[in-house]
Order: sequence, then structure tokens, then C-alpha cells
Amino acid sequence: MWNRKRPETVAAIVQNAKRHVGYRSLPNRQSAFQLPPYQGKPWNGTFIDRVLHDAFGDFAEVRFISTVTALAYYLKRNRLYRKPQVGDIVFFNFATDPLQPFEQPHVGVVVEVNRTAHSIRTVEGETAPGTPQGSQLVDGVFERTRYNHEVIGYVRPVPIADTVTADQTDTPPVKMSYFSSIPETKRRAVETVQRALNRVRPTFTFNRGKRDGEFRTAFGLYARESGWISNRGELDHAVLQNLVDRTGTFEID
Repeated sequence: MWNRKRPETVAAIVQNAKRHVGYRSLPNRQSAFQLPPYQGKPWNGTFIDRVLHDAFGDFAEVRFISTVTALAYYLKRNRLYRKPQVGDIVFFNFATDPLQPFEQPHVGVVVEVNRTAHSIRTVEGETAPGTPQGSQLVDGVFERTRYNHEVIGYVRPVPIADTVTADQTDTPPVKMSYFSSIPETKRRAVETVQRALNRVRPTFTFNRGKRDGEFRTAFGLYARESGWISNRGELDHAVLQNLVDRTGTFEID
């Protein structure tokens, strides 16, 4: 899918990454790129979200708020590449904050490939300038030179619209109260959500109509891939609405 995309899409990714070079965040990770609920948390992944959204005109198929979640998404689909291309998103084998080595992996946008030097030129959010005399604070958007030994792999996202087409033929209403109603109503509501989840993630498995551990695991994973990184399977209205917007298979009240 990525190999067939038009060259101007790659150019748009590079352009939208480079236009932010020089940005500096406020202290304590207060960044214009981070979502309000996550201020003070790593924002290099939401910088990638912004770049891809502006390049695609829509969000990518998976959100990068949690780079661990995004990396797992591509690993499970065998879409982690070893050889870089311009426009790729690169996952590094180190955390963004050198003082927090167990944080999620750092990410950036590949804007140049130097195969002779085994290096890439990247634009990264939440990084330092990389110059000996420059600031060492990881608080800005800068171009960096990175080398093969620093890289986990590369991914080539596509717009979310390329993964699922909304179905407008059957949209049964579902209310939040249904999930705590009588057993039959609850079963039908859960099964409706399961069918929608299976539409966007065909590999998910379920016990039909049961709100059990498998269902909570699948729903929580979908939520984290869609940007709600603290969700662990709770039936949140915002996540359900996101699922409605993507699939069109039911209506949530």
C-alpha cells in the first residue's frame, strides 16, 4: 500500500515535519503537540501524529501517542522494515529522556537516507539540537543525524481511511445503559461492539456477546491504538464513538 502512494504524499510528510524545526516546548514537557490530558508526558509520538495528520488530511491507521502501542501494531502485521525510505517513521532503541531509560522508544521522521554512511537524517520532536555547544535539553523539534545501530526499525503508515470504509447499511442504536441492563440486552450490545471491532481488527477473537477478559483486552487495545492510552478495556463513550465513526455499524447514545 505504501509503495503505491504518490511521491507528493512523501513530500508532504517531510514538509510537515520540517516546518516545525526550531520549536521549543515549555518546561516540564508542556508542549503544543501533546494532548491536554497528557501534558507532562512524552510528546515525541504526538508530534508524529501531527505530522501525519497534516500530510494525510486525516489521522494515520494507528496513533503514536504511545510509541510502544504503535510499534506493537506494526510488528503484529509484519510491517517493520530494516531499510529506510524517506517519509518513514523510525523507532529508535533508546528512550526520549536520557534520565528515564525505561520509557517508551523515541520516534522520528526520516527526511534523508545516506546508505554510504549507514545513517539517516531525521526530524524528531522532544529532542535536543545534537550540537556540542547547543542545549542538551530534549525539549524541541530538530533535525538529527542517526545511525543504523540506534534503530529498531521503520514503518510506513497509511491514512486511517484506507483501512476501513464505514458501512451505512445497518446502524442499530446502542446506549451506554445497555451494557448494564438485563442479560439479553447486554449481550446484544456487546455483540454489536464485537462485530465493529472485528471489522477494524479482523484478528481479534471474541466469545460472542460476552463482556469477558477477551473482550476487554480487545477493546482496550483498540482504545490505545486510537489514542486513549490509559484505557484497559473500559467501555468509554469517546472510544465507542470513535469506533462508530470508523465503521458506521451502530449508533452510540
